[in-house]
This record gives sequence, structure tokens and C-alpha cells, in this order.
Amino acid sequence: AVFRKVSKQKVTANGPNGQQCMSKLEASMTQLVNKAASDDLKAMKVLLLMASRFPELVIDPEPPITLIIQPI
Repeated sequence: AVFRKVSKQKVTANGPNGQQCMSKLEASMTQLVNKAASDDLKAMKVLLLMASRFPELVIDPEPPITLIIQPI
């Protein structure tokens, strides 16, 4: 319960588009992904471990829309 409460708290982060309000969990994940993208091997390892243990974190929740167009 404590993790959920703390991770939902809002923080203001400075980014390329100015200030942005997000949860502490979102801010932490953003930092982790950014570090992994900048060749931080430890961050890459943590990110890959999280993705393998919790695939729901990296799979889009909504399936893509498929349109079928049939001639009349």
C-alpha cells in the first residue's frame, strides 16, 4: 500500500517541452528509459528485466484498429 501511495504522488519534471506534471512512478520510468537509451548498461539490464518479468508494462493495452474495406 505504501509503494502505491508514494508512486502515485505528483511531481513536476523539466523536459524538452517545458515543465510537465507526472506521477513519481512515471518520472522514475522516464529516467530509467532515458538512461538505458544513453548506453547506461545497468539501466538497460533493469529495464530488460522489468520488461521480461512484467510484459504488461510494455504491451499496448489497446489492440490496433483493423479496417476491412470491401467493394460494393
